[in-house]
Amino acid sequence: MDRISITVKVFFQDPFWIGLCERTDRRGCSVCKITFGPEPKEYEVQEFISQYWYRLSFSPAVAETEMRCK
Repeated sequence: MDRISITVKVFFQDPFWIGLCERTDRRGCSVCKITFGPEPKEYEVQEFISQYWYRLSFSPAVAETEMRCK
């Protein structure tokens, strides 16, 4: 079974709240930007990721040696 780790960082980028989702798997690291609009609560971020994970459009994977995802 493949192992996938994700990190979601939420920050304000005027005029919206943005989520940056980083995914690391055997192919490397890839990222996805999510625009939330108003400031999301922690449970809203978790629900969003749970509900839309397979619809998120991630960048092509980059080897971790080329780019540090953490």
